[in-house]
Amino acid sequence: MTIELCNPSACTGCGLCAAICPKSAIVMVADPNGFSYPKLKPDICIECEKCRNACPVLSYDETDTQSVPETFACWAKDTGLRKCSSSGGLFSVFAEQVLEKKGAVYGVVFDSDLKTVFSRADTPEDLAPMRGSKYIEANTDNLFFRIAADLRQGLPVLFSGTPCQNAALKNFVTSLGLPTSSLYQIDFLCHGVSSPALWESFVHAVESKYRDKLRCVYFRDKSIGGWKSPAIRLVFEHRKDIIISWSTVRLHLENAFITCYHKNLSHRHACAQCRWAGLPRQGDITLADAQKLYHHPDFHEESRNGISMILLNTPKARNLFAKSARHIISRPRPFAEMRLPALPITLHPLHGIFLDDAQHIDFFELLKKHRRLLSPPLHAGTVLNGILKSLLGAKFALSIRETIESVFGCLLRRKQ
Repeated sequence: MTIELCNPSACTGCGLCAAICPKSAIVMVADPNGFSYPKLKPDICIECEKCRNACPVLSYDETDTQSVPETFACWAKDTGLRKCSSSGGLFSVFAEQVLEKKGAVYGVVFDSDLKTVFSRADTPEDLAPMRGSKYIEANTDNLFFRIAADLRQGLPVLFSGTPCQNAALKNFVTSLGLPTSSLYQIDFLCHGVSSPALWESFVHAVESKYRDKLRCVYFRDKSIGGWKSPAIRLVFEHRKDIIISWSTVRLHLENAFITCYHKNLSHRHACAQCRWAGLPRQGDITLADAQKLYHHPDFHEESRNGISMILLNTPKARNLFAKSARHIISRPRPFAEMRLPALPITLHPLHGIFLDDAQHIDFFELLKKHRRLLSPPLHAGTVLNGILKSLLGAKFALSIRETIESVFGCLLRRKQ
């Protein structure tokens, strides 16, 4: 008999089966798109089925439920911290609480080759590369073992990752019988993960165009459009940074990767059948953008720098939240604003063709072939914003837009 691992179409690539195997009979192998999948070595497998019992997909309990958690809109009091975070800067606030207790924080960073990997932070300075959304599948090599080692030493640990990675970590810790009272898990409302190979092709294309090495990419830069209109910031080794808005009148190489992501062209297949898109949540804490508050008159002043929505899913979460209170501003909000329960993403009808092409041609050729598919729709607001930016510059265009929003906000307050 040969052990049957998770169906590839449902596999999240978490790597738990490889980590849990007592004989190292499972290895994670990247497919042509860079997504990791388990490969079994039948000759050394002892058929103990620990891999199947631990697998978050195969062990998923559809009867598991969760009561409606406490919901808040939050932001860090430190404005500088918010400006360099995706939303309200809550991850860093919670992480610093754990570091104050001499603990460890695990999150995703870009390595020197701009590949997404999990890293361990021991100091507040180590948190900087973990801030900001990454959108690309991250390798979990040795991640579970490193966290287990910290827990065995009695260290408090904070982990931030996708819901499926949180589910895997939870199963791993449980299977080893490790104490969990000092393990804080953070998940987020996830839109899926992108192909590492497509990302690598994009990086190569940008470096070829500018003839310089990319050092970092910030997907949600707030320096021009603020939190509600993020931009891509490309940081190079020698030349000046390139900043370009997510939403432009025409497609550019610089924002093409995030466009692929938003059109659901670059995702892993399993993201379309995610079991953790809604409740119950896998993290003690769930973070998200406060999208429902983008144009809310009561939050207009704060929306420039970012607001997070947060769910406190466990007593541990409520305890950490209380300890962090002096560093954050919070407002109770209706659970409905969290946009849960959510459904998994729907892959673009041309998802398979697009990723197949990406395996055989470089990113420049991919854009040429699929330019019509990737080109943004001509919304009146996008066109007007583009004209204002061309005539007045990005910051003046933003000021005009914020003035218009402020006027509408005043009108809404009068109606209320």
